[in-house]
Amino acid sequence: MKIGIVQRKDNKLSPEKVSSLIASLASLGADVIVPAALREFYAGYAVTFADGALDLASPDVIFVLGGDGSFISAARNYSDIPIIGINFGTLAYMAELEYAETEYFEKLVKGEYEVEERMMLDATVRRGEDVISLTRPAFNDVVLSNGPLPHVITFDMILDGVAAQSYKSDGIIIATPSGSTAYSMSAGGPVLDPSIECIVATPICPHAIGQRPVVLSSSVEIRFENVRWRKDNVYLSADGDEVIELCPGDIVTIRRSKKNAKLAHVKNSQFLRVLCEKMGDSKNNILNGDAK
Repeated sequence: MKIGIVQRKDNKLSPEKVSSLIASLASLGADVIVPAALREFYAGYAVTFADGALDLASPDVIFVLGGDGSFISAARNYSDIPIIGINFGTLAYMAELEYAETEYFEKLVKGEYEVEERMMLDATVRRGEDVISLTRPAFNDVVLSNGPLPHVITFDMILDGVAAQSYKSDGIIIATPSGSTAYSMSAGGPVLDPSIECIVATPICPHAIGQRPVVLSSSVEIRFENVRWRKDNVYLSADGDEVIELCPGDIVTIRRSKKNAKLAHVKNSQFLRVLCEKMGDSKNNILNGDAK
């Protein structure tokens, strides 16, 4: 089996931990492939360096070493290949395994894993006759906002060509079920089981009592028109990474991507249990097994 390994170049991963992980995979007969951009970090390890993009080397599974940011970046970059998060970070909510859980590596090498597909989002900005598109689908969310200095913006939301609502807020978060536990949740949006296919629209600090988060069909086309603001600039951002600066008169369109992220699973973990264990109060959680 071919196993790709990716990480952020600026991640300060422990060489001892990485060495132990690669040694475990090599002992199981796996061919470990690493992007050439990481050659300096992985020099001396028993790995093969990809000549071009990692996906061209056709790995069966990609190990993502790091935290949630690394995982989301990999989900956007390698939508055709199953990925599995290995926690070298702190919270790492998206990670399937801790770096020391090497007992699960044998199952992966033998192909004894399940693949879960997660929906993603595409977004475009129409500026006159020009169309600006995201370079990659968004895994968590697409956000319309003022960026680091929040000021009120106004805009109209059109759903499948029908005017739905006018907003006056600090912005809006359009999230996938995967992203419902990220920025959207912090802004008061609902937590969604990732197996549900839908889109949630969560306004950021709306200036109207009736403007609440809304769960929409995954097939809906969301359009923002008449985006107006007084101060600073307005941006469309994907997963807090890719950013498009808007101009007056721009029309934003967001829809489900034709591409899905593929997540490899070797544990029989339930969404709600993982959510409570990593983000909840485990002492008072009925899922910890101590409740009577």
